[in-house]
Amino acid sequence: MNNLFRKQHTKIVDQSDILLPPTWRSRKADGQNIIVKPSDVFISGRERDLSEQCIKLLNKANKMVVICSFLLADAEIEDAIFNAAKRGVRVYLMLACETRLDKEPGDDEFSNMCLEQHVNMLKRLGGRVLIRSAPHYHAKLVLADPCGDNPKGFMLTANLTKEAIERNEEFGVVLYKSEIQEVFEIIRWGIWESAEHEMLDGKKFQSVKPLSQIEYPDSGPRIFATTSITTSLRAKVINLIESAQKQILISSFGWDADHPVVKALCDRASSGVEVTVLARIRPVAMPALIKLAKSGVRVVGFKWLHAKAIWTDQDEALVMSANIQKDGLDLGFELGVRMTDIRAKEIQSYLTHWVNQSKWELILEPRLGDISGAAKVWNQNKFEDITIQAETEKDLGTIVGECIQNLDKTPEFPESSWRNNPGHKLSYHWCVNAPVLERNSKEQYLKAEGKDKAKNSYDPPVYKEPNGRRVIAVNSADQIPVAAELSKSLGGAVLVQR
Repeated sequence: MNNLFRKQHTKIVDQSDILLPPTWRSRKADGQNIIVKPSDVFISGRERDLSEQCIKLLNKANKMVVICSFLLADAEIEDAIFNAAKRGVRVYLMLACETRLDKEPGDDEFSNMCLEQHVNMLKRLGGRVLIRSAPHYHAKLVLADPCGDNPKGFMLTANLTKEAIERNEEFGVVLYKSEIQEVFEIIRWGIWESAEHEMLDGKKFQSVKPLSQIEYPDSGPRIFATTSITTSLRAKVINLIESAQKQILISSFGWDADHPVVKALCDRASSGVEVTVLARIRPVAMPALIKLAKSGVRVVGFKWLHAKAIWTDQDEALVMSANIQKDGLDLGFELGVRMTDIRAKEIQSYLTHWVNQSKWELILEPRLGDISGAAKVWNQNKFEDITIQAETEKDLGTIVGECIQNLDKTPEFPESSWRNNPGHKLSYHWCVNAPVLERNSKEQYLKAEGKDKAKNSYDPPVYKEPNGRRVIAVNSADQIPVAAELSKSLGGAVLVQR
């Protein structure tokens, strides 16, 4: 088709000022931190440092092992427990009740395979070890010979599962002798006075009642807990937050918007303290994370983070099993260890490293132009994954103009939004075709003069379309000027393509 009968159009719309709901903006890592391999603080990873520390304790135990974990599903750790029991070590397992295993809210690390492995573990170890359970058991701990002269202990944020140890962001902390003594007293109370079920034969759990013989121990200076007796762990977290002067780093899997710890963090951020929160990106946590961000807290996100820890500029750190939630700091069986030594500096180093390597940052009221690349938009209580480009294009197709002489017709543009064609600039493309002579149009002739009865055509020919419109049909560029003059003489007949 001759280009005189077809015209291409482009319109660029600047969408950079369009506001988005709260959005996780993808970010590039700030660079690898050089971290000296620590002696007393370990993190998860494919190197399985957390697992190795647990297995080392199990292999060296002579008389007693105490293990507390919400779930146990790691083949190497299970083998180490089995072997310890075979050589005569008394093994006590504190686990969550099976009825809760598929109900850990939002924790998708508990795959069907993981749960199946846990159940098989119970069958294998039952009869060889004493297994006590309760739905509120959530602490993560391994103790070896805690009553001996050379006790060993390791506190974790990770459940003893392959996924948690190898994939999640998790901490493991070597406990010192005085800390082991403190934590063992709480564990001893917990296993005999707080358990609800017991397995001895590897087949099924039986209900048990508290012995009512062991008093709850006095609080020590290093170990803090959540139990039915105390919420010293919550009090210590709030104390750390309120004592910070310049900086707080805090990491948690779970967050409750109305929890006092969240309020304390908001208050400190509002007063000018630099607060950074590390969180797993989960719908249930969004109300709390948005509330924190509104107070000036920097919130960075992760796909698998599960570590629960806090560090402040007072060179004090706390690693714990509890989430920043009611189930954790108000209810449940949770443990945390306070550190003011080299371990606190190692916690700071790792938290800073994770912040620098985080792939997401929460932005409350971003404009489309503020974001490039992948984004997770929090809209109507769910995430919408989009990719925002510098410029996107949309083809609006082809429309028909009113006349060959005017091919500048504009289509109806869709409303700009962040969801449809998310780009800083949106280029609309469309084409306007010249109108074409309608079928069944009847040619109109020049008026005959005198006795001349012949039908003489206009040049170019004139037609009357079925809808009654008079048009002039052209099929070449050189006809257009003549047709334009003819149109004037006919009172504005439209030029169409023949």
